[in-house]
Amino acid sequence: MKFTCLKENLFPAIEAISRVGGRATTLPILQQTLIEATEGRISFTTTDLEIAIETWVSGKVDQPGKGTAPTALFTQLITQALPGKISVERKSAALAVKTENFSSTLAGFDPAEFPIIPKLASARRAGTIPGETLARAITQVLPAAATSDVRPELSGLYLEFGGRALTLAATDSFRLAERTLTPVARREGEKPEKVIVPARAMSEVSRIFGVGNEEIEVLVEKAQIVFQAKNTRLTSRSGASRPYPNRQSLCRTGEGRGACRGSGKGNPRHPKRRRRCRRVRGDHAGPRLRRCRYRYL
Repeated sequence: MKFTCLKENLFPAIEAISRVGGRATTLPILQQTLIEATEGRISFTTTDLEIAIETWVSGKVDQPGKGTAPTALFTQLITQALPGKISVERKSAALAVKTENFSSTLAGFDPAEFPIIPKLASARRAGTIPGETLARAITQVLPAAATSDVRPELSGLYLEFGGRALTLAATDSFRLAERTLTPVARREGEKPEKVIVPARAMSEVSRIFGVGNEEIEVLVEKAQIVFQAKNTRLTSRSGASRPYPNRQSLCRTGEGRGACRGSGKGNPRHPKRRRRCRRVRGDHAGPRLRRCRYRYL
C-alpha cells in the first residue's frame, strides 16, 4: 500500500475517527486505525466494537492495499505535520509516514485481524436531516440521559421518526428533555422508526456532523443504526433489553408537581422563564420535590 494526499484533506478525517480508536486496552487491534487505499480514494476506520467510524479522502494511490497504524500516534503525526503532501507506505507490518517536516515509522498489525464493520445491506432508510440541526438537538437533550448503566434504556437517546418529523428524547426518570425537528426529509411510504441509541454514540454524531450543514442520512436495522454523510459513516449498536419508558407517564397530571415548557436553558425558576411555567396537578415523592419537564419548542 502506498498513497499521497494533502494534509488539509487528511486532517479532518483523522480528527473524526481519533476519539473512538485507542479506547480499548484489552484488545490491541482496537487501538489501531485500518487504512485502505483503492483507486483515487483512501479510507480510515476505527472501532471499539460499539461504535465504528469510517471516513474517506481523495488522494494519489500508487499501490492499492491495506494497513494499520496506532490511532493515537498517527493522529499526533498528522496534527504536527506542516501543510502540504503526506506520503504513507506500508513496509511489511510497519507504516512509513513522510511529511514536509519529518518522517516516521509506525508499528502496525495484520489488517486481517481488524474487526469487520457491518454494511447493513438490508437497512431501512429512516430519514435525512441537516447535520447542524441534528447536532444542536442532540446537545439540548443529551444532558437529561442517565449516566448509570443500571437501566441501559435510560442511558441512551430515544429517536422516533414519523411523518415529516424526528423526535429526540432523553430521561433519567427524574427529568425529561424532548426535541422535535421538522421537516425531516422522508420518502413516501417509509414506515415510522423507533430506536434507542447509546448516549456516547449520539455525542460522537454531534461532534462529527455538527460542522457544516451537510445532509445526514439515517439508516436503521434490527440492532444497529447508521448516520451517513458524503465522506463519513458512523455505525452504532442500537436498542436495549427493555423498551423505552412512556414519556407521557413521566409527566402525568395530578397534584403537587411543577411542569415547565420552555427552551430548557438555565434554571426553570429563572425570571425570564417563570412566565412560561405553570403549576399542574400530579403525584410527587415528597413535600420538597418539584419535577419539571422541558420541551424544546
